[in-house]
Amino acid sequence: VRSRRQRQMCIRDRSEAASTWQALDPGDLASGTVRALTVAGAGVVVCRVGTDTYAYRDRCARCRQGLEGAGLQRIVGSPSGGVAMVCPHCRAHFDVRRAGAEVAEADTHLEPLPLLDDGGLWEIALPREVPT
Repeated sequence: VRSRRQRQMCIRDRSEAASTWQALDPGDLASGTVRALTVAGAGVVVCRVGTDTYAYRDRCARCRQGLEGAGLQRIVGSPSGGVAMVCPHCRAHFDVRRAGAEVAEADTHLEPLPLLDDGGLWEIALPREVPT
């Protein structure tokens, strides 16, 4: 695992890097919580399941609406204890532990974003092409 300084140096060395690391403050994100945030002009959603935290672009893969107001539900019969983020608009279910794959349609998924906890300082990698 690279430190924040090592990541910054790599990004400086690669001026055409595909993504940039940005500070993220998810606040007090309790297990079972979804929160929509704006980071460097980009909409993201973060959620916590137990001690694991996941981040995705703030856009439903099914209806293309934002995910603010989404909730989490257990996926019945999931062997891995799956948890789905439920779009508040179209009610599509996305497995947060399987990179946001839609439960009903395996070829549709949310856009996961890399998230790091560097000793309590959260950072998220945002693709350069994410529109603001």
